[in-house]
Amino acid sequence: MIKMLNIILGAAMISLSAVGAETQKTQAQGPAQPVKGVVKSAVLNVRVKPGPRFSAVSKLKRGDDVAVLRQMKDWYEIVLPADASVWVAASQLKDGKTLSESKLRAGPGVAYEAYVTTVPVGIEVNVQDKSKPDWIKIAAPSTLTGWVSKEYINVSAEDAKKLEPDAAAAKPGDSKDVKTAAKDTDKKDTVDAAARPEDKKAKTADKEKTLPFIADSDKNVTLEGDIYPLDKKTAVYVTHALFKPQKNGDPVLVCYLHASKLSLAPWNEKSVQIKGKQRMVRKWKTPVVEVEKVTPQL
Repeated sequence: MIKMLNIILGAAMISLSAVGAETQKTQAQGPAQPVKGVVKSAVLNVRVKPGPRFSAVSKLKRGDDVAVLRQMKDWYEIVLPADASVWVAASQLKDGKTLSESKLRAGPGVAYEAYVTTVPVGIEVNVQDKSKPDWIKIAAPSTLTGWVSKEYINVSAEDAKKLEPDAAAAKPGDSKDVKTAAKDTDKKDTVDAAARPEDKKAKTADKEKTLPFIADSDKNVTLEGDIYPLDKKTAVYVTHALFKPQKNGDPVLVCYLHASKLSLAPWNEKSVQIKGKQRMVRKWKTPVVEVEKVTPQL
């Protein structure tokens, strides 16, 4: 599990640093038809990608049947269980159908890992939860896949021969491991005005590398939380986000950060206290803080 597994990017979603290139690479050819596998462990995690550190989105139990699509080293790609945690950006849905080819994620935000497979335009989905800002939980589409450890799946010898290992897929533990996967992104997820301004003033602000701040919304604040970087290529003005961990439940997005007098890079993925001036941005639910001071939290 990664530290950012339960982070919600909330109302304003800004793309984090990209490592999504493996998405297409792992769409390798498997057997013509899925082969049957049977779970042989008491509990087995189904993960977003092939590796023990990637997010678990469902659990299987001993005796459960699985449809195995292909093998990648010590992992089997399977048809995702119907109860898996699957989320899509609300901007990608209209009347219950996808507006474009959509990347799906393990949780409600771009900080959550993306599934290897995507869903094409026009697919009808079963909406399950609309309670999270800008994200919708859906039932797992029939084309969506997950990964399980090969060690805990029984497959007949004949069927095992049909499962050819795929050397092109992402390797657990390499540059696409969990630390980087927490920053996985796709342009289809960047629906916030920070990445795609919706009106003329916001577009002008984009060009000027600033934001349409609301007049008289300034106030001095002292805030605590964990800092995570945003994608420099798509984020406008802000460079980081601050999240407040919760003992029980998802961490909460506190604010976006900009620092003109100091560098926030040394504080990436660290718990800190920040002091600065908070301002609201037109059409954003989440404030932006101009950081003046950062101190570590133990």
